[in-house]
Amino acid sequence: MMRLALIFLIGISVVPACLATDTNAGDKPLMQDVWSEVLKKAAQGGGGLKHYGKPRIVAKGAKPEIILKEKSIYINGKPVAIGQTIEAWKKALPGKAICDTSSPRVRCVWDDLGIDIVTVSDKNLAVSQFQIYFNRKQREPWTYATTRPDGTPATPPKDDRPKHPFPGYFELDGFGIDAKTMFWEIRSAAHPSRQLRCDLRSCSHPHGAFNDEAGLYLRLNRADEYGVVYELILSR
Repeated sequence: MMRLALIFLIGISVVPACLATDTNAGDKPLMQDVWSEVLKKAAQGGGGLKHYGKPRIVAKGAKPEIILKEKSIYINGKPVAIGQTIEAWKKALPGKAICDTSSPRVRCVWDDLGIDIVTVSDKNLAVSQFQIYFNRKQREPWTYATTRPDGTPATPPKDDRPKHPFPGYFELDGFGIDAKTMFWEIRSAAHPSRQLRCDLRSCSHPHGAFNDEAGLYLRLNRADEYGVVYELILSR
């Protein structure tokens, strides 16, 4: 029995070292993904798998309705896509957008919808990023300088995020998400092909796959699976 335990421990300790020397970035999984799977299986074998409970059900009916289904995006039933022009998105999203064309990329914000969209460039108006704010975190004063070197007050940087969180209904793979939804609920309901996962040391910014054009990224209010969603992003 002791011999078998030693073999298991040696095998676990060797896996990361072997993976770290593999620089082939082809179809092989990343080191962190394989290591996460090793830890998961070890927890299952040792009876340490977490039982989170039953995910909350978010009622339908609020507008706008945004649904991510398989590789497609629907806004109130109208299909849109990463890579389409920003004009196509403007037609699908209700309300008026405030657009900034002064930067290298065009960025449009829907203050009442908690949504912003960014194009590839100011010349290429294809949408490269879609971001939706379920919760709007107040910026901490220590994240920017409050005084200049001479002691005079400094002007805080402009907060160009949408002024309000998303008021509608959002769905991923048939599962409703709102301002109270935790990451473990999303991961348990999402299609396995999304491969939603945390980083090795933190779960504050989990990520996964959406389609061939974009990845799916989340920002949570804490660094574990019980964090609720601040923002969800689809980005090239």
